[in-house]
Amino acid sequence: MYEPLIPAQPTVNEHGVAQHPDYGDVYHSLSGALGQTDYVFLGGNGLPQRWQNRAQFTICETGFGLGNNFLATWHRWRSDPERCRRLHFVSFEAHPLGLQDLEQQLARSAEILQPLAQQLLAVWPALLPGVHRLEFEQGQLTLTLVFGRIEQTARQVELRADAFFLDGFSPRLNPDMWTRSVFKQLVRVAAPAATLATWCTASAVRQDLQDVGFILQKRAGFGYKREMLMGRLRPHLGRLSEPVKALQAVAVVGGGITGAAVSHALAQRGIAVQVFDPAFAQGCGAAHRGHHAVAMRPLVGRGDPPRARLSRLGIALARQRWAGFLHELWYPAPALQLAQDEEQGRLWQQMLAQLAFDPAWLQWQDAHQAAQFLAVQAPYGGLRFAEAYVARPEPLIAALLDHRLISLHAEAVCGLEAVETQGWRLHAERQTHEAQAVVLANAAGVRDLLAAVDGAPGHPKLQQAGIVSGQVGSYAAPAHVWPGTKILGAAGYALNDRQGHVVLGSSYERGSGPNAWSASKQNLIEQKLRPYAGGQLPAHAAAGGWVGQRLAMRDHRPVIGSVGNAALGLWVAAAMGSYGFSWACVAAEQIAAQMSQEPHILTLDLQRAVALR
Repeated sequence: MYEPLIPAQPTVNEHGVAQHPDYGDVYHSLSGALGQTDYVFLGGNGLPQRWQNRAQFTICETGFGLGNNFLATWHRWRSDPERCRRLHFVSFEAHPLGLQDLEQQLARSAEILQPLAQQLLAVWPALLPGVHRLEFEQGQLTLTLVFGRIEQTARQVELRADAFFLDGFSPRLNPDMWTRSVFKQLVRVAAPAATLATWCTASAVRQDLQDVGFILQKRAGFGYKREMLMGRLRPHLGRLSEPVKALQAVAVVGGGITGAAVSHALAQRGIAVQVFDPAFAQGCGAAHRGHHAVAMRPLVGRGDPPRARLSRLGIALARQRWAGFLHELWYPAPALQLAQDEEQGRLWQQMLAQLAFDPAWLQWQDAHQAAQFLAVQAPYGGLRFAEAYVARPEPLIAALLDHRLISLHAEAVCGLEAVETQGWRLHAERQTHEAQAVVLANAAGVRDLLAAVDGAPGHPKLQQAGIVSGQVGSYAAPAHVWPGTKILGAAGYALNDRQGHVVLGSSYERGSGPNAWSASKQNLIEQKLRPYAGGQLPAHAAAGGWVGQRLAMRDHRPVIGSVGNAALGLWVAAAMGSYGFSWACVAAEQIAAQMSQEPHILTLDLQRAVALR
């Protein structure tokens, strides 16, 4: 059941320490945040010694607060010459701070942490429920923020924690986050020999931690605290690693945006990738030749359904993973989605009231506000999305595939064969290739390849997917014809590639008919848009455009995940429908995280929503 996110609005007490006015408790020790992190959380978990010389290490924190524990851990990690190659920090927070409040509070943190605090503030996410993944130090440090009440969200995360920082407001003031049920979830995601540390020594907390499987001991506390707790998971407990080898070579079938995003994410992790697509014979991004621009705009819905959560997560991940191409191959373009009638406008306003999303991210616009924003006819108002983007498909795909660890093969894969060495043999048109793991991202072709795999589980869900054709038209036009930095969504959409083309779209037709662009279909698209923005649309006919055929499920969700057990080494990323550019990074980062045994980007309920079976 959906729960709105309630941001924190901290005050400062007479000692100059931030406190939450509702809980009446401070965010960190009166003796100093950096000292508390060093003594209680790092020292109590045997850090930095335990992370040294490891490939990766994962810390799970139960209350992000002002972020001082994360910043102090970051500082100690980057100062350690023997640090692990990758550090993952996963933190829960029921009441995150808005950017301005966080900036004000972090200004009081230790001077040595200020450069890191500025990096955190620069990428601080909008206050929206769910998972937010941030990266620092060229991707060697990840921060996964889980916004929402931990008693709900702890049941949904997927990770393998080596150490726990049990923080948060006092059990007396915030008892719901110090319960046996929450601690059970921590054990569920704990690695063998995982440790914990906390300043809290309440008897009920100690008893519950012991009951779920931690062996505890006390030691002298920090500052004004007489004692603190340290713990280690009992030997028979803990989540073992999946029996998957460290991957060095992966094959990706499909060179569209999903295959390109998956390949790029894997290459960024040091994994060599072979990508197969016959379209490469005409160029890296040839699958989208003539497709000058595409919108990446979040979806929203009552109750925050999976498709909506996937879209905003995917766009946020793209903003981070594709940052090197921002403003050149894709660029920010706030979007306005217009209501089609009075009833829809009324329902949308009710939905916004229920969701209570960050107004800096999503706002309702009445007719006057909409016209001021985009000079359109909007008699029923609309939704204004601050974080939306326009991408240039062909050059973006080519840039994602332009990596020293990615090799391209302009041929189709006709069959897959599992080999005894826990790898795969790919039978392509001209020769046979081998890889340790395979990702199928070739739309409708996924079904035929899966059907021919011996021993692969059935996939009736994917067989129910249909083919959807979509067309857009491109119009040579100067930038003033349509605003180059904004997106209009109505009965169609209009956007600008900032390269001399306005793009109007799109058609949506089920069935696998001729894959040819049609001037008459484009005329119908124009007719639907002219009542809203007729005066700004190009007066001449389209010079041409692009039409693509996509795989779409009946529930309009993508299919992302492993085929059977991850040890099989076969993954699917398909059925993106009309939202391939918005969902591509969800598929890429989830599959890459599974392969690399990192904290997952998708919660368990979202994994079920997009599972192959």
